[in-house]
Amino acid sequence: GTPACALDALPDGAVIVDAADDAHIVWRGRVARFTHAGYDRHRPIAHLDAADFRVVTPASTLAVLNAGWTPGLDAPHCSAWPADASDPPASSTGDASPHLA
Repeated sequence: GTPACALDALPDGAVIVDAADDAHIVWRGRVARFTHAGYDRHRPIAHLDAADFRVVTPASTLAVLNAGWTPGLDAPHCSAWPADASDPPASSTGDASPHLA
């Protein structure tokens, strides 16, 4: 499997999984768990132990994210982003297609 790494070094849009195999997106200093109803369990990265997660985003995709590409999310997933968190990812092309699932 992919080793744990410094979570705060991951680019926005990276996906990590926890010990329960729940997927989480990294976004603007926070992580949020993916569910089919949207993202929940929004937590600041600073409050997490990197050893509890592993990166599942391929290295080639991490390179694209690090180069500045911003992934987009479809509307049902964005609607679950809490009002007090940073804005959810918006498509870099302006469309509403689900780029992450």
